[in-house]
Amino acid sequence: MATLCSQLRRAEDFANPNQVKVVVSRRAGRALYFSRSPIPYAYDFVGKVDDVWVAANHCHRHLGLYAYKADFLEKFTLMSPGRLEQIEKLEQLRALEAGYPIAIDFTEDPTIGVDTPGDAAKLEQWLQWASEASAENFLRSYLFCVGAAKDSNFSGLALFD
Repeated sequence: MATLCSQLRRAEDFANPNQVKVVVSRRAGRALYFSRSPIPYAYDFVGKVDDVWVAANHCHRHLGLYAYKADFLEKFTLMSPGRLEQIEKLEQLRALEAGYPIAIDFTEDPTIGVDTPGDAAKLEQWLQWASEASAENFLRSYLFCVGAAKDSNFSGLALFD
């Protein structure tokens, strides 16, 4: 089993239970634990942290994208949810509780998590913006090519982004 995570940068996201956090063994490339709680806990600051602390202390957000080998996936579907999975409501804890490692890699690619109705509304807004931006870029490219054709007796049309 494998998954992805990204660096958290904002204390607001670190405290949000809908942003699943993961503690990672960088040396082993494995997830140590997943939680809805802010982990690692900032003991010296009684848990009260700012954006600078979050960015400086390797706080990671789990992206919820998994890769499985077929034989593991078959075993996983037969496993009963463990105590930690039932408490946190995080299915990946089932694998950790059963003793299976979860390989983890890091990405800086931006993502949009959809965990709440508010997140779904944000995604819908972003998709609307993206489709309008794409249409606008297409139109600009088309007008540029048409303009170039008029100015240079160019007879072809090339679209580009």
